[in-house]
Amino acid sequence: MKRYLLAAAILAPSLPAAAQAPSITAVFPPGGQAGTAVTATVSGGNLADVQAVYVSGTGVKAETAMGGNAGSLPLKLTIDPNAEIGMREVRVVTGKGASNAGRIWVGRYPDLLEKEPNDARSQPQVLEKLPISILGRSDKAEDIDTYSFSAQAGETWVFSINAAAHLSQMDGFLTLLDERGRHQSYAADNFGRDPRLVHTFKTSGKYLLQVRDTLFKGSPAHTYRLTVGKLPVVTRYSPMGGQRGATVKVALQGINLGNMGELQVALPADPKEERVRVVPKTPLGLANPIDLFVDDLPEAVEAEPNDDVKSATRSGQFPVNVSGWIEKRGDRDVVAFDAKAKQVILLDVEAKRIDSRLDPVLRVLDGTGKELAANDDGVGKDARLTFTAPADGTFYAEVRSLSSLGSDDYFYRLRISEPPAPDFQLKVTPDNPTIPAGASAVVTVTAVRAGYNEEIGLRIENLPAGVTASAANLPKGKNSVVVTLTAAPGTKPVAALPRIVGTGKVGDRTLERVARGQETWSPPLAAANQKQQRDTELIVTGVGPEPPYKLEFTAPAMAVKQGQKLELTVKATRSKDYKENIAVTVAGLPPNVTASALTINDTQTEGKITLTAAAAAPVGAGPITVQGNAKNVLVAVPAQTLTIQPK
Repeated sequence: MKRYLLAAAILAPSLPAAAQAPSITAVFPPGGQAGTAVTATVSGGNLADVQAVYVSGTGVKAETAMGGNAGSLPLKLTIDPNAEIGMREVRVVTGKGASNAGRIWVGRYPDLLEKEPNDARSQPQVLEKLPISILGRSDKAEDIDTYSFSAQAGETWVFSINAAAHLSQMDGFLTLLDERGRHQSYAADNFGRDPRLVHTFKTSGKYLLQVRDTLFKGSPAHTYRLTVGKLPVVTRYSPMGGQRGATVKVALQGINLGNMGELQVALPADPKEERVRVVPKTPLGLANPIDLFVDDLPEAVEAEPNDDVKSATRSGQFPVNVSGWIEKRGDRDVVAFDAKAKQVILLDVEAKRIDSRLDPVLRVLDGTGKELAANDDGVGKDARLTFTAPADGTFYAEVRSLSSLGSDDYFYRLRISEPPAPDFQLKVTPDNPTIPAGASAVVTVTAVRAGYNEEIGLRIENLPAGVTASAANLPKGKNSVVVTLTAAPGTKPVAALPRIVGTGKVGDRTLERVARGQETWSPPLAAANQKQQRDTELIVTGVGPEPPYKLEFTAPAMAVKQGQKLELTVKATRSKDYKENIAVTVAGLPPNVTASALTINDTQTEGKITLTAAAAAPVGAGPITVQGNAKNVLVAVPAQTLTIQPK
């Protein structure tokens, strides 16, 4: 279970009603080495008067430091020597509410700050004590950071950039030059992954390494951690997981591992654990972390050659997980499994979901190689299909790369099992709702159903003092619902880490799933309008100051028949001299129900919204609410139940 560390500060004084929640654009330096203390600066907006700082996971303590202002917050990060290597989320809470998530990284090597000017080959930053992690950023367009070092003939060095790994805006590009500026090698990666350059030096001497963004972009959010030296690196390990409670022997392949060819890992028996992060300790130092997947199924490993049904890998037990690699261009892996007539079997290839470069294609073949079933993008870019065996016999799962490319980075896990019991996951937006004192904020809870179509009950735990949540559930077949969080008038600025829990039943078994937060972001190489959603570790709810206006809505009856209309009256109560226009919308409308637009102008106190239920609107009841937006000051109304009646 994850724990969260909190740095508390003096409660913020009263703030202007129109104040906005804090925001984080970057954290620099982006973390530090385990066992050290780092002073980092959070850049963003509305960062003054901090109440608390939350850090996800364990082993990192955050404390506010002196000298901050609204756009810059100094933090002292104390990192435990045993802190797990990897990313942490950082959120700041002020009297205005809770921020979005910033990211830092806990590393395993000593840190060195990048020092400008270092753009030109003639004035590089000299690296003396290695290995080392350089904490840098491309803070302006066309920024190039140049580093110099000395290497001996025959040495194999690794240059590994960490930018995408801590969700930086930088898409890194590495160039290796000799002292005279002659090109030696380069590394880039356009798969949303970080590049790693491995080079064996033919001659001794001084060399230069240059770091830049692929498109020469730059900003305070273009941060990176560049690790340089004769680093031990695991490039491939097998198996990639095992059964809960088992001890697995993991074979290692890589660079600078010395004589370390394997390690033993005891996997947890806890059913809530799905991954274990391990940092191999090699004769040459700590290697990169590897993740082992924990499951109830046994784990097998595909063995080459297995390009066709005649040479197929035997998976052994059934059901089973199979660790595999598309090792080279044109490679395909075939795994045999036995099934009974009419037996329904799930075949699921995890690749993109576990950060592989592989875009898999999956086929099921009979003993002659004839295709019986196929899938490409069953779960995002990953392949998944359900296969019904036509007769008793042996069948064959074939995995290949859509691009025909392959390498150690083209790994996958193939699950061959009977279809799992119905299940679901929950997601919530926004992941940092700020609730105005005396008013409400809206969150949307969405169910990702995996064969579970029954009702999902919802409860919200650990809300801030003075805050209540509207009652809600997800009826059978419904995938989203709005919940309003309401702060009583006079509630003081405060924050908490709420849990939104969904419950359901499968036979005699109770399902209980905790919602993950969702944030909207633009990947570094995406167009400005290409927004995506990604999970966040922390959900933080903050209570902000009383807003400069409040809303309420009424209707003759909160019910409308299919094919008919319902008029809502929305009233606005403004503080003295507040004259902003208020754009009003309705949240939580069921399918095939629309709402007319409404703006309550600065001289008005109310307006009308017409709800139109199409003939195809689903019969049933669910919560809706009204929300106002006046120059990004958001105010909602406690949810009410709208009933759609048959015509």
